[in-house]
Amino acid sequence: MLVLRPSIVHALLPATIVRLVGAVIVLLPLAGLAWIVSFLGLNLAFSQWLELVIFAAALMVFVPLIKRLVILVRTKYLFFNDRVVQERSIISVERHSVPYSQITNVKTRVNLWSRLCGAGELTLVTGQDQIPNLVLEYISNPHAVEHRIYELVHSSESQTKQEVVTSPSDSSETFKSKVRGGVQS
Repeated sequence: MLVLRPSIVHALLPATIVRLVGAVIVLLPLAGLAWIVSFLGLNLAFSQWLELVIFAAALMVFVPLIKRLVILVRTKYLFFNDRVVQERSIISVERHSVPYSQITNVKTRVNLWSRLCGAGELTLVTGQDQIPNLVLEYISNPHAVEHRIYELVHSSESQTKQEVVTSPSDSSETFKSKVRGGVQS
């Protein structure tokens, strides 16, 4: 069994940078206005309001990042002999499983930031409505993982073909017995 976990650095660093830039864009004009008010010597309750805005901006930056961090830390991808499982255990355990025999394609998505960090996103396409696609997010070295998944899919296909070939080679009575559940007529 192989266990992979999402790369926390690859997941959080771009989001942190974007949120910090957004907070600076909001806070910079407010800080400038506060400086002008204090420079002019106006005694307003503006400083209390500014502190509230700074606190709200800090919440806007850090609360989503903390939520995302908790989700990523509690997510793992388990590769068994016959299936891949995504498991998230925050309060309750949520598992999503896809048998290798149902995987028809693997899509790899690597954006600019991910290319710089060596990470990406893999989508295991099942091509069936009853078995949804499985997305593996923030995977380090996604092309190597994609190659390994294809090996597991092909290994699963060859095992299935081998089972089909060996079953009819049994004597017809033994084979019928297995099909009927061992009940003789």
